[in-house]
Amino acid sequence: MDNKKLETKVFTCLTLQQRQVLERRAQSLGMSLSAFLRGLITNSKQTAKETLAREWVSVALQLQKLQSDGRENAEIQTILEKLKQLIQRTTSGRNTD
Repeated sequence: MDNKKLETKVFTCLTLQQRQVLERRAQSLGMSLSAFLRGLITNSKQTAKETLAREWVSVALQLQKLQSDGRENAEIQTILEKLKQLIQRTTSGRNTD
């Protein structure tokens, strides 16, 4: 999102279950509910599967770079933890359209 001032509000009614689903999806991406909803609106053509696919590619590229640089094992472990989280998100069905 750019640095424009947020100056208007939109209100909607949801069931408690719908709100909880949105909050879990936002949390799984490390986002606030508001930021998550703005992202859905501005990137409406982007599916959750596409988002996950980009994250998978990012992790793979990081691992490839670390391997070629001969970096420390701790850095590889951090990336492997991210990979584990992506696998869990992908297989949990929370982010499917």
